[in-house]
Amino acid sequence: MRGRFYDVWQRAPGPPVPAVVEHLPLGDRFQGGTVARCTDVRALAERARAEGQRLAYVPRAESPLLVPSAGPYPAAWQPYALDPVTLVPVGPGRIERRIYLPERDQYDLWLQGSFRREFEVSVDERVVGSVAALQNGPEQFGHAGTITLGAGNHRIVIERGGGSLAPGNGGMSSVGPLAFEPRRAAARSLRYADAADWRELCGQRLDWIERVSGGPAAEPVAAAPEELPSR
Repeated sequence: MRGRFYDVWQRAPGPPVPAVVEHLPLGDRFQGGTVARCTDVRALAERARAEGQRLAYVPRAESPLLVPSAGPYPAAWQPYALDPVTLVPVGPGRIERRIYLPERDQYDLWLQGSFRREFEVSVDERVVGSVAALQNGPEQFGHAGTITLGAGNHRIVIERGGGSLAPGNGGMSSVGPLAFEPRRAAARSLRYADAADWRELCGQRLDWIERVSGGPAAEPVAAAPEELPSR
């Protein structure tokens, strides 16, 4: 069941679900995952092996980022004093950049910031969509749209229009990095590994690693890219 502000899920009968004993989150404020430090993975694996447990993990592709503050921007737009990667826009303006994407994929575009009026995002002269006027909390993102792009360089335009008499339209806004999240990342899957195979996880970009007990049998660790979901 899906409502405007919630989803309701019901677990169907199936294999036993593993119990999570310890969770190691990865990533940072702009990336959902990162390459785990081997010292952290080893420590987690040693605790798992001592208790007869296994490791669960989720691969996570990197999301290329375009940082508006890292280059020319309108004179009336200034870096936020508490966060140099964030701009405080005053009045209308546009930012033009180029970004390199490593592979062809369908990308969700997410613009970080708090928006008192719309920001329109275009790629290669095509309007992808707009982030609606939305007052976000720190480090939150607004969805600008979805587009399929090939590997290589692409021209990006982020544009803020003029003001209006709408409530809050002239209030303080902020705009940060534009993230290109590949649908390959959204199609990530849960995987398991024996604690003895912990070294195989060190070089992989992961969303998180957990120490678990029970659940399905472990599978060989694979670093091959996941298949794109059918759409």
